[in-house]
This record gives sequence, structure tokens and C-alpha cells, in this order.
Amino acid sequence: MILKFQLLVFGVTIVPILSIASDHDSAMVISTTTSQPRQDGKESEDVYPLPTVPQIYEVRIRSNISNRFAHTVVVSKMKNYARTAKEVRFSMLLPESAFISGFIMEVGGVNYTATVKEKKEAQSIYNKAVASGDAAAHVAVSARDSSRFTVSANVKPEEKAAFYLTYEEFLVRRNDHYEQIINIHPGQPVKNLLVEVVISESRKITHLKAPPLRSGNEIGSDKLELDPRADISIVNDTAATVTFNPNVERQKALAHIFGTKVENGLVGQFVVQYDVERDPQGGEVLVQDGYFVHYFAPTDLQPLPKQVIFILDTSGSMRGQKIQQLKEAMYKILDQLHERDLFNLVEFNSNARVVDLDNEANSVWYPRREVHSTETHPAQNAPDLQVKYSPAHYKDLLQCILECSIS
Repeated sequence: MILKFQLLVFGVTIVPILSIASDHDSAMVISTTTSQPRQDGKESEDVYPLPTVPQIYEVRIRSNISNRFAHTVVVSKMKNYARTAKEVRFSMLLPESAFISGFIMEVGGVNYTATVKEKKEAQSIYNKAVASGDAAAHVAVSARDSSRFTVSANVKPEEKAAFYLTYEEFLVRRNDHYEQIINIHPGQPVKNLLVEVVISESRKITHLKAPPLRSGNEIGSDKLELDPRADISIVNDTAATVTFNPNVERQKALAHIFGTKVENGLVGQFVVQYDVERDPQGGEVLVQDGYFVHYFAPTDLQPLPKQVIFILDTSGSMRGQKIQQLKEAMYKILDQLHERDLFNLVEFNSNARVVDLDNEANSVWYPRREVHSTETHPAQNAPDLQVKYSPAHYKDLLQCILECSIS
């Protein structure tokens, strides 16, 4: 059954509890999960030890993109091989602009749907169900991390569970292409892992590729060794399918390249980039179900001048890889600035320094280093925070700041 998932917020976090739909206002199904002991009173022993952690045996993600609107369904299936009930967790990191339109949990062939309860009541009901060994699920949505959807479910011995999550999003054109990002983090290697992106557009597809996988924190160039080896199938001028289907060994190899634990499986982002033929006149207007959208992306507009202040952490905690990533990020950003752009640098560690880009010796620390009282005094003659961009000089100065500040 399809669920209309709605999150209500009235000054507190609302947490849905999954329950079977019935004629009575009950929160969940109550059933016994106690294992039957052997009649001789001895514990049975298996020739092969059973996995102590529920095993995910299938993850399928299918994203249908039509007219730059993506409808994505995530299916995760797992089994509890243990003799006692175990808690399983389904977690999915959603794009920031996405919204959940459906969710189903299936345990033992029974579909569970959601009822909304306040946070404390929801947690209390779930804890009682877990203590009793019953099948239940707790859906938590945090206001601080609202893009992560997490479900905890209690699964009986030798029982399977499946999670079906549907989310939707409108793709935005940036850097001359549309981009669909699918986060993959099952928590363990999966025997059957399949991601499909099916594109059906109203205009001719002019550009389509699956770049190297990402961690989500990239600041440099793509790593060629993270090539997803995706299968790109062109149906016609306006339709295509991109498939990512790594086996277990490939998942472990990718996890190793990302620097994560191999036993946790693949943790990364599968990305599909594409663009469509543009209308050189008034753009494109699409109408569907009483709604319309106007796509307008002129190619001859000049970038607007920017005024940017970069605040750089040069404290001791940035030693090693972090400071290297900061350097790479800043060099990449500086390459994208134009001559009409204004910017400056503010460095902070134990104190903060406004950098004078024309003469670093005139940079001002806040509070001034010669002030020994506990009261902070405003610095005088602070450098101008709006300095025109000049690549050659400022890159050298930036390198000096980042390499010399951490001692």
C-alpha cells in the first residue's frame, strides 16, 4: 500500500511510528518472537555460524527523470539470520532539495504504514515493542539533519525486512548541466546493488556522462580511479538509461579508495550529468497537471560582480590533510573569480586576523596582540575588505598564509 508521508512540526520534532493499518486506533501489531527451545533442554548448534548482524542482500535505486524532475525509489532488503530478534536500520541521505513522497516497511510479508506521534510518545512505544521482541519501526527526522531519513526496525529471527522509500526533486541547471546525485551507503557490501537512472526529456540530450564517484566533500579534481564504470544506453535523442551495478569486490575496492572501512561497504555518491538542447529565443515552457515551468538559460550573460570574504581556519586542528584540502579549495575558488570581483581573507586560530592583501605586514589581529587585558579592544586602521582580484600575487600570499600560520 502506498503511504502519503507528511511531516508536521509544531515547535517540537515529530516522529512517525510505523504501524499496521486497522479498524482500531492501535500503534502497532503485537506478536510473540520468543524462540522455541529444544525439548532436550540443550541449545542447538549449527555447523556454520550464523551472522550476528542482519544481512542486506539487495539494494535497488531507480531514478526516473522526466523534464528535469526526478522521481526516485529506493528499495533495501535484508534478513535476520540470528535466533533472536535483531534491530536493523535503513538510512538514506537525501538531496537538500528533495522531499519524501512515500514510505513502506515490509516485515514478514506485512506492510507497515506510518502514524504521527510526538517524539517522547513515539520513542516510548518503540522501546516497549523492542523489549517485547515485536516487529516495529521508529522513523526519526532531526531538524539539524533533515536531509537524512532513518528507520530503525526490530526484526524477528529468520525473518526478512524490506524498506521502500520514494523521494522527488526538481533538478537545477548549474555549470552548464543538470546533475542527479544518488547517495549510496548501505553499511555493508551488498550482493545485489543496482542503481538505474532513466532519463526521458522533451528536448534532445546534448551531453550525458557518469563522472567518478564522489565522497560529497570534494574540493579538487575528480579521481579517475573512482570511475563507476557505468553502462550508458542511448534509447533515442531524448531518452537514455545509466546503470551502476558494482559487484561485492568492486564495492570493497571503491571503499578502499575512499579511505573507508571495507566491511562497511561502499560509501559515496553516484552522479549523472546531462544537458538538453536549449531554445535560443524565449526558453521552454512545459505544462503538466495544471502546473507549468519555464526553462530559461541564456548563454550570453556576463557573471555578476561578487564581493566575497573568505574566513580561513588555520588553527592546529587543521594540520595535515585538512589544511591541504583547504589550500586546494581556495586555489580552485580563486581560479573562478574575475577581475571585477572584490574579496579579502580573514584568518583565525587563537585570534583573528584581517589580511591586508596589498601589504601583509599591515594586516590587523583582533584583539591586538599587544593588548594583555581580558577586554577586547577594537583594532584601528583595519585593512580594506574590498580588494580587487589579482591572481598571481594573491595566490602566493594565500599559500604563505596557509603554510606559515600552522606551526
